Amino acid sequence: TSSSSFVVSGQNGTVDALVLGAGGGGGQSCGGGGGAGELVWNTGITANIGSITVTVGAGSAAADGSDSYFGALDANGGGRGGNHTEATRLGYTGGSSGGHARDAGSGSTVAVTKLSGGYGNVGGTQSNTGWANAGGGGGAGGAGGNGGSANGAAGPGGAGHNAFINSSAETAALLTAASAGVGGYLAGGGGGSFHSGSGGAGGSGGGTAGVSSGASTAAAANSGSGSGGSRDGTGSSGGSGLVIVRYTV
Repeated sequence: TSSSSFVVSGQNGTVDALVLGAGGGGGQSCGGGGGAGELVWNTGITANIGSITVTVGAGSAAADGSDSYFGALDANGGGRGGNHTEATRLGYTGGSSGGHARDAGSGSTVAVTKLSGGYGNVGGTQSNTGWANAGGGGGAGGAGGNGGSANGAAGPGGAGHNAFINSSAETAALLTAASAGVGGYLAGGGGGSFHSGSGGAGGSGGGTAGVSSGASTAAAANSGSGSGGSRDGTGSSGGSGLVIVRYTV
Protein backbone atom coordinates (compact mmCIF):
# COMPACT_ATOMS: atom_id res chain seq x y z
CA THR A 1 0.00 0.00 0.00
CA SER A 2 3.04 2.28 0.15
CA SER A 3 6.40 2.47 -1.63
CA SER A 4 9.15 0.19 -0.30
CA SER A 5 11.51 -2.60 -1.39
CA PHE A 6 10.77 -6.30 -1.91
CA VAL A 7 13.75 -8.17 -0.48
CA VAL A 8 14.74 -11.64 -1.71
CA SER A 9 17.23 -13.52 0.48
CA GLY A 10 18.62 -17.05 0.68
CA GLN A 11 17.86 -18.11 -2.88
CA ASN A 12 16.28 -16.81 -6.06
CA GLY A 13 12.52 -17.20 -6.31
CA THR A 14 9.52 -16.83 -8.60
CA VAL A 15 6.71 -14.42 -7.79
CA ASP A 16 3.39 -13.17 -9.10
CA ALA A 17 2.67 -9.45 -8.94
CA LEU A 18 -0.37 -7.21 -9.07
CA VAL A 19 0.63 -3.68 -10.02
CA LEU A 20 -2.08 -1.01 -10.16
CA GLY A 21 -1.56 2.60 -11.18
CA ALA A 22 -3.27 5.41 -9.28
CA GLY A 23 -6.64 6.62 -10.53
CA GLY A 24 -7.16 9.92 -12.31
CA GLY A 25 -8.80 12.88 -10.62
CA GLY A 26 -12.22 14.04 -11.70
CA GLY A 27 -12.49 17.14 -13.86
CA GLN A 28 -13.82 20.46 -12.58
CA SER A 29 -16.48 22.90 -13.76
CA CYS A 30 -18.95 20.16 -14.74
CA GLY A 31 -15.99 17.88 -15.44
CA GLY A 32 -15.72 14.29 -16.57
CA GLY A 33 -14.97 11.39 -14.29
CA GLY A 34 -11.37 10.27 -13.76
CA GLY A 35 -10.15 7.04 -15.34
CA ALA A 36 -8.84 4.12 -13.31
CA GLY A 37 -5.17 3.19 -13.26
CA GLU A 38 -3.87 0.34 -15.41
CA LEU A 39 -4.30 -3.01 -13.65
CA VAL A 40 -1.46 -5.44 -14.37
CA TRP A 41 -1.31 -9.08 -13.20
CA ASN A 42 1.93 -10.86 -14.11
CA THR A 43 2.92 -14.38 -13.08
CA GLY A 44 6.18 -16.31 -12.99
CA ILE A 45 8.46 -13.30 -12.49
CA THR A 46 12.04 -14.23 -11.61
CA ALA A 47 13.06 -12.57 -8.34
CA ASN A 48 16.80 -12.79 -7.80
CA ILE A 49 18.51 -12.32 -4.45
CA GLY A 50 18.56 -8.63 -3.60
CA SER A 51 16.01 -5.81 -3.52
CA ILE A 52 13.30 -4.96 -6.01
CA THR A 53 11.99 -1.39 -5.84
CA VAL A 54 8.25 -1.05 -5.23
CA THR A 55 6.58 2.27 -6.03
CA VAL A 56 2.91 2.91 -5.29
CA GLY A 57 1.48 5.72 -7.40
CA ALA A 58 -0.32 8.64 -5.80
CA GLY A 59 -3.64 10.14 -6.82
CA SER A 60 -3.89 13.92 -7.11
CA ALA A 61 -6.77 16.38 -7.36
CA ALA A 62 -7.84 17.15 -10.94
CA ALA A 63 -4.69 15.46 -12.32
CA ASP A 64 -3.61 12.20 -13.93
CA GLY A 65 -2.80 9.39 -11.52
CA SER A 66 0.85 8.46 -11.01
CA ASP A 67 2.35 5.18 -12.20
CA SER A 68 3.04 2.22 -9.90
CA TYR A 69 6.06 -0.07 -10.34
CA PHE A 70 7.35 -3.46 -9.29
CA GLY A 71 10.92 -3.26 -10.54
CA ALA A 72 10.59 -2.51 -14.26
CA LEU A 73 6.92 -3.54 -14.41
CA ASP A 74 5.04 -0.27 -14.93
CA ALA A 75 1.28 0.26 -14.49
CA ASN A 76 0.15 3.56 -15.94
CA GLY A 77 -1.89 5.98 -13.88
CA GLY A 78 -5.44 6.83 -14.93
CA GLY A 79 -6.26 9.88 -17.03
CA ARG A 80 -8.05 12.80 -15.42
CA GLY A 81 -11.49 13.90 -16.44
CA GLY A 82 -11.97 16.75 -18.87
CA ASN A 83 -12.66 20.31 -17.66
CA HIS A 84 -15.45 22.45 -19.05
CA THR A 85 -13.16 25.49 -18.83
CA GLU A 86 -10.63 24.00 -21.27
CA ALA A 87 -10.79 24.48 -25.01
CA THR A 88 -11.35 20.81 -25.94
CA ARG A 89 -13.17 19.68 -22.79
CA LEU A 90 -12.01 16.12 -23.49
CA GLY A 91 -10.81 13.54 -20.98
CA TYR A 92 -7.13 12.63 -20.75
CA THR A 93 -5.36 9.42 -21.67
CA GLY A 94 -4.04 6.97 -19.09
CA GLY A 95 -4.36 3.35 -17.98
CA SER A 96 -8.07 4.06 -18.42
CA SER A 97 -8.97 7.42 -19.94
CA GLY A 98 -11.02 10.17 -18.33
CA GLY A 99 -14.52 11.16 -19.39
CA HIS A 100 -15.39 14.25 -21.44
CA ALA A 101 -16.64 17.36 -19.67
CA ARG A 102 -20.04 18.98 -20.15
CA ASP A 103 -20.72 20.30 -23.67
CA ALA A 104 -17.55 18.74 -25.12
CA GLY A 105 -19.29 18.24 -28.45
CA SER A 106 -17.20 15.21 -29.38
CA GLY A 107 -18.25 11.59 -29.84
CA SER A 108 -14.62 10.45 -30.16
CA THR A 109 -13.16 8.53 -27.25
CA VAL A 110 -9.71 9.30 -25.84
CA ALA A 111 -7.31 6.40 -26.34
CA VAL A 112 -6.10 4.28 -23.45
CA THR A 113 -2.34 4.08 -22.81
CA LYS A 114 -1.41 0.73 -21.26
CA LEU A 115 2.31 0.36 -20.55
CA SER A 116 2.42 -3.31 -19.51
CA GLY A 117 -0.49 -4.95 -21.33
CA GLY A 118 -2.84 -4.62 -18.36
CA TYR A 119 -6.54 -3.88 -18.04
CA GLY A 120 -8.00 -0.49 -18.88
CA ASN A 121 -10.86 1.04 -20.87
CA VAL A 122 -11.91 4.31 -22.46
CA GLY A 123 -13.82 7.09 -20.76
CA GLY A 124 -17.25 8.23 -21.84
CA THR A 125 -17.84 10.89 -24.48
CA GLN A 126 -20.15 13.89 -24.71
CA SER A 127 -21.10 14.59 -28.30
CA ASN A 128 -23.71 17.23 -27.48
CA THR A 129 -23.60 20.87 -26.46
CA GLY A 130 -26.09 23.03 -24.59
CA TRP A 131 -26.03 21.91 -20.95
CA ALA A 132 -25.20 18.33 -21.83
CA ASN A 133 -23.66 16.54 -18.85
CA ALA A 134 -20.23 14.88 -18.55
CA GLY A 135 -18.99 11.37 -19.34
CA GLY A 136 -17.69 8.85 -16.83
CA GLY A 137 -14.08 7.67 -16.58
CA GLY A 138 -13.09 4.24 -17.83
CA GLY A 139 -12.54 1.34 -15.42
CA ALA A 140 -10.36 -1.76 -15.54
CA GLY A 141 -13.45 -3.88 -16.21
CA GLY A 142 -15.47 -1.65 -18.53
CA ALA A 143 -15.75 1.63 -20.41
CA GLY A 144 -17.14 4.80 -18.88
CA GLY A 145 -20.67 5.78 -19.80
CA ASN A 146 -21.38 8.61 -22.24
CA GLY A 147 -23.00 11.80 -21.02
CA GLY A 148 -26.64 12.34 -21.92
CA SER A 149 -28.23 15.11 -23.94
CA ALA A 150 -29.22 18.51 -22.54
CA ASN A 151 -30.13 18.16 -18.86
CA GLY A 152 -29.88 14.36 -19.14
CA ALA A 153 -27.95 11.94 -16.97
CA ALA A 154 -24.19 12.15 -16.72
CA GLY A 155 -22.19 9.04 -17.62
CA PRO A 156 -21.36 6.48 -14.92
CA GLY A 157 -17.81 5.36 -14.24
CA GLY A 158 -16.66 2.15 -15.88
CA ALA A 159 -16.75 -1.02 -13.78
CA GLY A 160 -13.72 -2.20 -11.88
CA HIS A 161 -12.27 -5.70 -12.27
CA ASN A 162 -12.91 -8.67 -9.97
CA ALA A 163 -11.57 -11.64 -11.98
CA PHE A 164 -8.10 -10.67 -13.20
CA ILE A 165 -6.38 -13.83 -11.93
CA ASN A 166 -8.41 -16.79 -13.20
CA SER A 167 -11.80 -16.31 -11.59
CA SER A 168 -13.58 -14.01 -9.18
CA ALA A 169 -13.01 -16.56 -6.41
CA GLU A 170 -9.22 -16.61 -6.91
CA THR A 171 -9.12 -12.85 -7.21
CA ALA A 172 -11.18 -12.46 -4.03
CA ALA A 173 -8.83 -14.81 -2.16
CA LEU A 174 -5.80 -12.68 -3.05
CA LEU A 175 -7.50 -9.40 -2.21
CA THR A 176 -8.88 -10.73 1.06
CA ALA A 177 -5.47 -12.02 2.14
CA ALA A 178 -3.97 -8.60 1.38
CA SER A 179 -6.87 -6.64 2.94
CA ALA A 180 -7.27 -4.89 -0.41
CA GLY A 181 -10.04 -4.06 -2.84
CA VAL A 182 -13.53 -2.61 -2.47
CA GLY A 183 -16.20 -5.29 -2.47
CA GLY A 184 -13.87 -7.65 -4.31
CA TYR A 185 -13.10 -5.16 -7.09
CA LEU A 186 -10.31 -2.76 -7.99
CA ALA A 187 -9.97 0.15 -10.43
CA GLY A 188 -13.43 1.61 -11.06
CA GLY A 189 -13.96 4.82 -13.03
CA GLY A 190 -15.32 8.07 -11.63
CA GLY A 191 -18.79 9.27 -12.61
CA GLY A 192 -19.40 12.39 -14.67
CA SER A 193 -20.65 15.58 -13.03
CA PHE A 194 -23.78 17.45 -14.00
CA HIS A 195 -25.27 20.92 -14.14
CA SER A 196 -28.82 19.65 -13.93
CA GLY A 197 -30.29 16.19 -14.35
CA SER A 198 -28.46 13.43 -12.51
CA GLY A 199 -24.82 12.57 -11.82
CA GLY A 200 -22.96 9.49 -12.95
CA ALA A 201 -22.39 6.76 -10.36
CA GLY A 202 -18.87 5.64 -9.53
CA GLY A 203 -17.67 2.35 -10.95
CA SER A 204 -17.35 -0.74 -8.75
CA GLY A 205 -14.04 -0.98 -6.96
CA GLY A 206 -13.86 2.48 -5.38
CA GLY A 207 -14.80 5.02 -8.07
CA THR A 208 -16.87 7.93 -6.76
CA ALA A 209 -19.92 9.67 -8.21
CA GLY A 210 -20.07 12.96 -10.05
CA VAL A 211 -21.74 15.83 -8.23
CA SER A 212 -23.74 18.97 -9.01
CA SER A 213 -22.29 21.15 -6.25
CA GLY A 214 -18.79 21.61 -4.89
CA ALA A 215 -16.11 18.96 -5.17
CA SER A 216 -16.73 15.25 -5.50
CA THR A 217 -15.50 12.68 -2.98
CA ALA A 218 -11.95 11.43 -3.42
CA ALA A 219 -11.66 7.84 -4.65
CA ALA A 220 -10.83 5.06 -2.18
CA ALA A 221 -7.18 4.77 -1.16
CA ASN A 222 -5.19 1.94 -2.80
CA SER A 223 -8.08 1.19 -5.15
CA GLY A 224 -6.57 2.71 -8.31
CA SER A 225 -10.02 4.17 -8.99
CA GLY A 226 -11.00 7.47 -10.55
CA SER A 227 -12.87 10.18 -8.69
CA GLY A 228 -16.09 11.74 -9.87
CA GLY A 229 -16.28 15.00 -11.74
CA SER A 230 -16.98 18.20 -9.80
CA ARG A 231 -19.50 20.90 -10.66
CA ASP A 232 -17.18 23.74 -9.66
CA GLY A 233 -14.02 24.39 -7.70
CA THR A 234 -11.22 21.89 -8.06
CA GLY A 235 -11.67 18.22 -8.85
CA SER A 236 -11.04 15.53 -6.26
CA SER A 237 -8.19 13.01 -6.10
CA GLY A 238 -8.11 9.61 -7.70
CA GLY A 239 -7.34 6.64 -5.48
CA SER A 240 -3.71 5.73 -4.87
CA GLY A 241 -2.28 2.65 -6.55
CA LEU A 242 -1.40 -0.75 -5.16
CA VAL A 243 1.31 -3.40 -5.45
CA ILE A 244 0.79 -6.96 -4.16
CA VAL A 245 3.50 -9.61 -4.53
CA ARG A 246 3.18 -13.30 -3.68
CA TYR A 247 5.48 -16.24 -4.21
CA THR A 248 4.17 -18.31 -7.11
CA VAL A 249 1.66 -20.98 -6.08
